[in-house]
Amino acid sequence: MRTVVFYQNFAIASYPAGTPRMLTVVTTLKSQNRNVLEFITQAVVAARGGTATSSLLPEPTACSDDSDLLKAA
Repeated sequence: MRTVVFYQNFAIASYPAGTPRMLTVVTTLKSQNRNVLEFITQAVVAARGGTATSSLLPEPTACSDDSDLLKAA
C-alpha cells in the first residue's frame, strides 16, 4: 500500500490516470497470492465481451460456527 501512496502523492503528474488503481490491483493480487497476468487478461476479455469481471475480494470461507464472529464483536 505504501507504494500506491507514494505514487499518488509524488508522481501523479507523470503517470496516466489509471496508474494508482493498477498498482492497487497488483498489490492486492500479490497479497492474495493470485496471478496478476491471469487476472488482468480475464478482466480485459470480460470487458471486451461485455461479461462480468472477476472480483478482487477474497473468496468467502465457509464458517461452520458463528460463535467466533460473536467473540470478535
